[in-house]
Amino acid sequence: MWYQDPVECIWELLRNPMFQNVTKFAPEKLFEDKLGKREVVNKMWTADWWWKIQELLPLGATVVPVIISSDKTWLSQFQGDKSAWPVYLTIGNISKDIWHQASSRATILIRYLPVGKFDCFTEKAHQAMCYCTFHHCMSILTGSLVSAGTNGVNMTCPNGFVRWVWPILAAYVADYPEQCLVACCMENRCPICKVNPNHHGSHEAALPRETKETVVLLAMNETNSKDAKFKETYQEIGLRPIYLPFWACLPHCDTFQSFTPDLLHQLHKGVFKDHLVKWCTNLLTEKELDTRFKSMTPHQGIWHFKNGISSVSQWMGTEHKAMEKVFVGVVAGAINNKCVSQAARAVVNFILPYLQRRLHQAGGTPARSLQHSQNPLHGTLPHADQMTSWLHRQEAIDRFTWYLKWMREGGYEATEKIRSTALSASLHDTATAVVPAASHTPQPTMLSTNSHVPYQMASTIPAALCGIPVQKIIHNHNATQFIPAIQAFLNKHSSPITANPFDGFDLYKHITVCLPNIPQANANTHDHTPAEPPCLDFALIRTGEQNNKTNATALRGLRVAHVHVLFKLPEVYHLNTIHPLAYVEWYTPFGTLDAEMDMFVVKPSMQSHHVHGERAPSSKVWKKGEPRLDLTECC
Repeated sequence: MWYQDPVECIWELLRNPMFQNVTKFAPEKLFEDKLGKREVVNKMWTADWWWKIQELLPLGATVVPVIISSDKTWLSQFQGDKSAWPVYLTIGNISKDIWHQASSRATILIRYLPVGKFDCFTEKAHQAMCYCTFHHCMSILTGSLVSAGTNGVNMTCPNGFVRWVWPILAAYVADYPEQCLVACCMENRCPICKVNPNHHGSHEAALPRETKETVVLLAMNETNSKDAKFKETYQEIGLRPIYLPFWACLPHCDTFQSFTPDLLHQLHKGVFKDHLVKWCTNLLTEKELDTRFKSMTPHQGIWHFKNGISSVSQWMGTEHKAMEKVFVGVVAGAINNKCVSQAARAVVNFILPYLQRRLHQAGGTPARSLQHSQNPLHGTLPHADQMTSWLHRQEAIDRFTWYLKWMREGGYEATEKIRSTALSASLHDTATAVVPAASHTPQPTMLSTNSHVPYQMASTIPAALCGIPVQKIIHNHNATQFIPAIQAFLNKHSSPITANPFDGFDLYKHITVCLPNIPQANANTHDHTPAEPPCLDFALIRTGEQNNKTNATALRGLRVAHVHVLFKLPEVYHLNTIHPLAYVEWYTPFGTLDAEMDMFVVKPSMQSHHVHGERAPSSKVWKKGEPRLDLTECC
């Protein structure tokens, strides 16, 4: 059995100079307001868990939150018996924007768990043997964390200081079935609390699972205790016959509170597909539901289920989310009872974990600080080669590659939008190189807001899009009112020029609307070129018009338009516009809400029996929109 020592892996991460600017060694408080009333929990060091652990440790100790993730994965779709069970490790000191990137190598493969068939056992004993094998292997793997988390260990950091490091298991990332395996409970139970399986979804909080109680019950079951109260409690909380769980000896570890949300199994598969879709299928029939999915209007960025959904054999997170985008429009008007579409809309609009599960995600748990970036939906890292000799050589090459990159480019830049004035329980420049420093008084920090560019367009226009005749624009872009719209724009600016069909315009391929940065998300951008055919998008245009229906909503001052052409005025017009122009065809202002879908109903705006086409400055384009087909009149 091959594995790496977790303590050595932690040392490898802490001493890597690439992570020096994105590593924190002390907890912080982050607030959205100056009064410090709206606290933000978006990184491991902003959770209350770190503060509580820091108080339990000696003066000068540096907490290293250990994050372990595992996922049993089939290696082939053609040979079903080939599987691997990798275990990964990272630390919460490094920003989650860095360690969730596979290329950063901030997440280390530490072990492959054995996947045994155990054909020599009976069916009943087979499952118990698989459970015990998992925990036995994990106990061997985490053995070094027991002594390191109890007494601490000195580790050298990139700045040359030696810190008194206490690695403590803070979060365990796994899907729901594996969470139950780690928690030693049945798969119909909650791995965090003792809620009855028939009360899942209840808004009432249940008693949390406790480490000491669970270990005692598992030990009594191992010795075949005849105590009646023990048997009742054992069956009530739904434990599996496992002894000894690997987390029993880990110091300062509450395994049941370390689980991160499993969005795939709990939300997209559990709440949506296994509950809502099955319920609607029983009401509409499978054939009717497939027909409605086939009838949905094809639109850029939205999947068109041309064969329905009943023929799909394997659903992943991408398929679930694509189905959720159109499901409200699919079931609208299906039957006379409006409660069906209203219930579907409520579930899809607020697709959250079970209310009982939401009660677990308090601000003090490290799981909440990770739920925005680490869940089984993101998938595990690519499996490393199992050849240990090759792996050791490859690690040496990677280590030298990191050194060359650090010498050439420097380390990762910090992405935090906060002032670094928080508690520091580790070393500063004034500390010696050997003795850890004492803790300091915490100071609250605030999120900062940055201005943003409203849009981005190409600085140069390709030769193929220069001087395009008006007639070609009208034909290729279906811009029937292009000339009248240009003439109206010229008249508005008192230009004596008359637009004619022989004029040529320079066109742009697309416009990118830049939304404000979200402080809780990574500000780094990534190039993304979708493999999609060109299309004419719908957009929300900021007109500033008054509308009583939207005054108190996020749609205030906005109106739907169909963007047909992005262009620049020819120089012969002698009008210098700051922004490129867009020819749009307006839709009616937001009016009444549809009773079933709870969406605004808009139609093409007509003017003198023609579509209402007009030019608009590109700076007014606020956001891309997506239409929904009303199937009430089609079916």
